[in-house]
Amino acid sequence: MKLIENKIQLLKNIDTLEGYLTEGNDFSNSEAKSLVKRGTCFVAYTIDKELRFAPSRFIGYLNNKLDKHSASADKDGRETNKAIIKILEAKPLPNEKLNLKYLNYCNRIGIEPSEKGSFGVERKFWQLKLIKNLITTLNSRMNFQKVKLLKGHIKQEKEIPKLLF
Repeated sequence: MKLIENKIQLLKNIDTLEGYLTEGNDFSNSEAKSLVKRGTCFVAYTIDKELRFAPSRFIGYLNNKLDKHSASADKDGRETNKAIIKILEAKPLPNEKLNLKYLNYCNRIGIEPSEKGSFGVERKFWQLKLIKNLITTLNSRMNFQKVKLLKGHIKQEKEIPKLLF
């Protein structure tokens, strides 16, 4: 599977995951929740003042979809982490505050989280900060009339939530 190379691809995959979690059928919703539960490294982002978490092992592959992801034997979170580190220009770090928020998020979406990430490894996080310039870039590169990022949460540029902590 090919790795993502830029923020637009990263955001597109977060949008895809959000779609599964909020608008997906029972199967895709369950599979997406399983990805969140089993993750070790996450991109933390905010929608409607709610902190959410996307596992790097899913969002790090180009145009990822559940069927493509589950069918691939080549998945490796270490590789997706490298791609995301390059894009966000930061390494994921342990963060007790974000870990507690992750645990709360899991409970809100009906997941019973494990104490640690996969293989008993401490969870690590990136904090995604979406700025207006990125939306302008998305608009121009993808020729959108409206930005429809994060499934129905962003309708027009003036309604874009700030992904800040």
